[in-house]
Amino acid sequence: MIKILTDIVELLETHKGLYDNLLQLSLSKREALINSKVEEVDNIVSAEQLLIIRIGEIENKRKKAIHELATQLDIDDEKVTFDFVLGLLDEAEKHKFAEIKKSLSGTLNDLYKYNKINTKLIETQLNYISFSYELITGLKQNTAYNRAGTVKHNDSSLPLMDKKV
Repeated sequence: MIKILTDIVELLETHKGLYDNLLQLSLSKREALINSKVEEVDNIVSAEQLLIIRIGEIENKRKKAIHELATQLDIDDEKVTFDFVLGLLDEAEKHKFAEIKKSLSGTLNDLYKYNKINTKLIETQLNYISFSYELITGLKQNTAYNRAGTVKHNDSSLPLMDKKV
C-alpha cells in the first residue's frame, strides 16, 4: 500500500508541474493575443494541446492508482479523496501532499481566471475582424433618417470586395 500512496503523491506532483506549465502558456497566450501575434498564438495552442494530452495520461495513471488503492482497502473508488489519502500518509508525506494540493488548487484557479481573460481577448479580436470585414465589403448597410423621420437606407457605400475571401 505504501508504494501506491507514494505513486499517488508523485502523480499529483507531476499533475501540478504540468498545470504550472499550462498556466505559463496561458499567460504567454494572453500577451500574444494582446499584441496580435497570430503565429505565436498558434504555437502556444499547439503546445497546450500536447500538455493536455500529457495531463490526460497522468490522470489515467492516477485513476488506476486510486482504483488499486481502493481495491486493496475494499472500498469504492469514489471514497478515495484527497482527505482520505491524506489520512493514510505519514507526517512527512502529509505535509508534502497538503502543500501540493494547495498549490495545485491555486494554479487551477489562476488557470481558470486567465482562460476567461483569453476567451474575452479572442472574442474581442473576432468582433474586430468581423467589423473590419463588414466595413471593407459593405455587407452592413448604413441606415439614416430622412427629413420625414423615416428610415432611409444608405446604399451609397460600395464594397471594396465582392466575395468573401
